[in-house]
Amino acid sequence: MNIVEAIPFLQKHPIYTAGDEAHPAPIHLNELNDSKFIILTGDNATGKSYFSKMLSSWMAKHENTSPILLSMINRTSSGVNSSAITRAFIYGDQSEQSTGETSVNVVRKAFSSISKRDEDKEQKQSIIVLDEPDMGLSEGYQYALGQYIAQEYKKVKDLESFSGILLVTHSKNLIKGLIELDITPSYINSGESKIKLEEWLNRVEKKSVEDLLSLKDKANNTRCKIYKIEEQLKKINTKNAS
Repeated sequence: MNIVEAIPFLQKHPIYTAGDEAHPAPIHLNELNDSKFIILTGDNATGKSYFSKMLSSWMAKHENTSPILLSMINRTSSGVNSSAITRAFIYGDQSEQSTGETSVNVVRKAFSSISKRDEDKEQKQSIIVLDEPDMGLSEGYQYALGQYIAQEYKKVKDLESFSGILLVTHSKNLIKGLIELDITPSYINSGESKIKLEEWLNRVEKKSVEDLLSLKDKANNTRCKIYKIEEQLKKINTKNAS
C-alpha cells in the first residue's frame, strides 16, 4: 500500500469521526495526484504533527512499514536519556552547526537511508515523514530545499521498498520549489475547511496579536481533546480484551 492509500483508513479513526466536541484535528484530503507524495499544511495547533505520527504508526502496524520520522518535536525535545543519544545521531551536534544546516543534513540522511535499505534488500517497506524540514532556513533556501527534495524523490520513488513521503510544512517557498520540478503531490490540509493547494499558495495569511497570544491555549485545547479520545479508546480496548 502506498502512503496516499492509507489516508481514508486514518480518516475513519475516532479522532476524526467522533463528532463535533471530539473533532480536535480534522484532516481534509483535497487533491489526489502522486500516490507516493503527500503535502500536509495547516495552521499551528491543528494536529499536523499528531497526524504524521498516526500515519507512521498505522503504516508500521498494518503494512509492515518502517517509518523514517523526522520532526521538529523530536529535534527540539530535551532529555539526558537514550532519546537524546538518538537525537544527536540523527540531527548531529546542533551547537556546532546552524539550524538551517541541520535541516538540510536531516533531509539528506532520510533519502540516503531509503537508498541503503533498498540496497540491503530489507523486507519492510519504508516511508519518509518530514515534519517542518525547512526549520531555520530563509525563504530562498526553503525554495532550494523544495527543489532538493524533488530531485531526491525522483531517485527513489520507483523503488519497490519505498511506499512514499509525507511532507508537513508552513513554507510556501518550499512547495513552490518542489512543484516547479514537475512533482504533482497529493494534498491534504488540517483545520476547519478544505482548500486547494494552488489557493493556499496564493493566499495572504494574517493573524491578529490576540490570535498569536492565544495560540498556547489553542494548542492545549487540541491536545486535551485528543487525549480524552485516546483514553476512551483505551478503556474500550481493555474492556473488549477482558
